[in-house]
Amino acid sequence: MVSFSGLAVASAFALAAPLMPSSIPIMDVGIVFAVISWILLLKHYHETGWLESLPSAFLAAIVYIVIVAVASGFSLLLLQG
Repeated sequence: MVSFSGLAVASAFALAAPLMPSSIPIMDVGIVFAVISWILLLKHYHETGWLESLPSAFLAAIVYIVIVAVASGFSLLLLQG
């Protein structure tokens, strides 16, 4: 539940990126909202404090960024070939 909701928030912002003006860094905003949702859900469901849920949320955000970067790199390779 925790990982899905953070992924859904970040993906919703990623899908809305082409609709927003270019002056708004929408992917950065999406990742920030995803981290906030991960923190809140970890705090609620695992009954931890703020400081205990921060490392897990930041690690989840880093993993999300790496997966998005690898997926976009593969899609660029497929489009060129």
